[in-house]
Amino acid sequence: MKFLRYILYAFFVLCLLLLPIYAAGRLVLPDYLKKQIINNLPNGSTLAIGSIHTKANLKIIFENIKFKSNNDDFIFFSPKIEISPRFSISKPVEIIIKELELRGKQFSSKLKNLQANVIFDHNKSNQLSIAGEINEIENSDSLVFSELEFLFEGIADNNKNINFKVNQINFEYSNKYGPFTLSGKNLNGKGILNDNPSIILDIEDLDLDMSKTISDNENRIISSSFANLEFGFIKDKHWNIPLQIHMNNSKTPIAELGEKISILTSIHWTDGNPNCTYFDLLMSKTICGVPQDFLNTKISIDDGKGGILSASGDGICVTPLSNCPQKIDAIVSSKKTTQIFSQIMVSGLINPLLGGVLLSGLLTTPDILDAQYDHKVKINVTGSQILINQKPLI
Repeated sequence: MKFLRYILYAFFVLCLLLLPIYAAGRLVLPDYLKKQIINNLPNGSTLAIGSIHTKANLKIIFENIKFKSNNDDFIFFSPKIEISPRFSISKPVEIIIKELELRGKQFSSKLKNLQANVIFDHNKSNQLSIAGEINEIENSDSLVFSELEFLFEGIADNNKNINFKVNQINFEYSNKYGPFTLSGKNLNGKGILNDNPSIILDIEDLDLDMSKTISDNENRIISSSFANLEFGFIKDKHWNIPLQIHMNNSKTPIAELGEKISILTSIHWTDGNPNCTYFDLLMSKTICGVPQDFLNTKISIDDGKGGILSASGDGICVTPLSNCPQKIDAIVSSKKTTQIFSQIMVSGLINPLLGGVLLSGLLTTPDILDAQYDHKVKINVTGSQILINQKPLI
């Protein structure tokens, strides 16, 4: 009986100690969090919070939150964000956002039912991460997806890792060269976010619609059963984007294209402002200059029936807005030349005149040095002058 009495006394004393702490927490914690968030905002950005209040379970509710980036390039608004403490060492905080509106100069989206947990990993130098899911995105002309799951690791680190997967996705990007659309399902991605971010994507049932990019070609739509895309942003004097694309079982709207397609290149920008960020690059801001050169390019098409087409080389000033004479130096090789070229030309992906010139040049230039190919041709373009195997085309 005395033991029970001591327990009750201890509980009473503990309540006397914790009640003031609890009350102080409800009063002080919301303003403390608001101050910490505002102090860690990116330079030039602003955050407005309509009101903050707490519940008896220490849940903190932020209402009418609006964030603006520098120059209003990016804005998000949410009528309510709930942050709840949890009795867990590894997942101490839960975040619930029923609706989040995102706006930029070229996009507008509304996220629905975002739920996330803050993860505290003691095994990785107390690394702080966020894991969660978003049910869907609505009212977006540029991005539509369903059932997104994500893990954002190392929030406070210089190198942040992100992993995500999406059930279905449709992404449309438009710039001065026209629209570009990507759609598919079972997208899995991982990337690193730092000064030179990179990302790797795996996607099934991919559709790449480039029919209105640069020039109109209704057959410039590639569908693949599976694709892997890897790209990054590297800033030296100007930005460049190393890009790799690998696709399986590809076709266009009118014909089969190839069992395996690989594209490797490095896209280089020129005349850019040193202050241009990779986010500015994605927003196609004029301060970043224009994409101009495609260097170290390698393209391979394998039809799965012994036919192979391979092209490698550099393209200088090859985009429409380059404002400089184009220069192309390339080598095109082929195996079962007539077979592979007939398939590519029937697909409608390339200009028939260009395809005819390449086919003619290949068939008249046997490759006796490389057993992997039957024919090889050298192409050199300077301005309007075109040389095939060092001879003028016209």
